[in-house]
Amino acid sequence: MILLLKPGRLPAQHWIDAFAAKMPELEVRLWPDVGDRAEVARFPNLKFVALIAAGADRLLADPDIPPHLPIVRSINPEMALTMKAWVVYQVVRHHREMARYEADQAAHRWNRLAVVPPREVRIGVMGLGVLGGAAARALLDFGFDVAGWSRRGGSIEGIEDFIGPDGLRPFLTRSDILVSILPFTKDTEGVLDADAFAALPKGAYVINCGRGELVVEEDLKAALDSGHLLGAALDVFRTEPLPDDHPFWEHPLITMTPHNASTGSAWHAVDVVIENIRRCQAGEPLIATVDRAAGY
Repeated sequence: MILLLKPGRLPAQHWIDAFAAKMPELEVRLWPDVGDRAEVARFPNLKFVALIAAGADRLLADPDIPPHLPIVRSINPEMALTMKAWVVYQVVRHHREMARYEADQAAHRWNRLAVVPPREVRIGVMGLGVLGGAAARALLDFGFDVAGWSRRGGSIEGIEDFIGPDGLRPFLTRSDILVSILPFTKDTEGVLDADAFAALPKGAYVINCGRGELVVEEDLKAALDSGHLLGAALDVFRTEPLPDDHPFWEHPLITMTPHNASTGSAWHAVDVVIENIRRCQAGEPLIATVDRAAGY
């Protein structure tokens, strides 16, 4: 079997080395040097397409991907670990008012701020999949009051569940810190708009590390400028890289990272691809496939 690889952020050699170590009999070809297309894809013998990063939205929107072709989700335990760490960092940085301490240090001010007990801080996590679930459990371990909102519910012990459209507003009204780790689908595009921000308690803080398309950026800026929201930490944006003239660059209430909240090595990411290659060769059902109707 031949694997056609189109690398993302990681160098191609990382993927080649990982596949060579774990499945040495596999022939790997790099896009666009595909060789004989009849041997690979567009390709009449293509068996499945595998993601090497989180999020299936771009592949689902690609007209060159046949609707019957299975898409395998990325499963990489390192991505959950790094996402969890990023979310916890942003939550704790806000909760413990680290920006104020940094300003005090620069001004040579010795100023101890009162600390709100974690149990009194209500955190809402949007999306309770692999990444969101890991982050929600970690925040629960830190003693925060954590709730989750998702399409089907998360069933995580100790975390209050809010489900579907009817559960969104009640979920938002109890979220002092909102963490969005939702995938981008037709149902989640623009879910964080003016109405959603208005439903949050005054002084709420917004964290988005799901997809940039979830946020109506003009509405977020308006909610920050009006004083309704206290701040935001953003890792993803509608246009990436963020344009030089985008107002978020210099906004005093926004902390940004360049779509780097969740990262993972090729070594772990290849496992689900290899398992599905073996299943394909054995005539067995594939695992971890994208639900096209749901969009993830």
